[in-house]
Amino acid sequence: DIIKLSEDDDELLAIMAHEVGHVVHNHGMRNVIQSSMISILVAMVAGDASAASDIFLTLPVLLTQLGYSRDFEREADDFALQYLLEKQLDPKHFVAIMTRLQNRHCEESTNKEDAKDCHSHSHLQQYLSTHPATQERLEKFKNH
Repeated sequence: DIIKLSEDDDELLAIMAHEVGHVVHNHGMRNVIQSSMISILVAMVAGDASAASDIFLTLPVLLTQLGYSRDFEREADDFALQYLLEKQLDPKHFVAIMTRLQNRHCEESTNKEDAKDCHSHSHLQQYLSTHPATQERLEKFKNH
């Protein structure tokens, strides 16, 4: 789908640079370790491992993970931006594909009446998101 959505190879390269950023920064392994450590801590505080399944005890784990996820996305974005600049590729390619991706997501996840509001999220939606707001992410790419 991302290949169909892209308009040129530089857009694909920009997205791939972001994904490589996740690999370079070991986000997969860091996520596993952080999840495990937080779960163990919650279980220790609760007194037993079975209590960790209680929603009131696992909620802090979920909320902490969301914060880590957003940080990982920012790190991967920084990696992609640096890569594009080093290769003398215009960061607008990342902006273009990400904007198209967000627009497509909005079209698929909302009805036509709500589509215009899809780009603006409540503070709660932003807090619960695994990714930073797209516009926030793209600002650093637009400023180069």
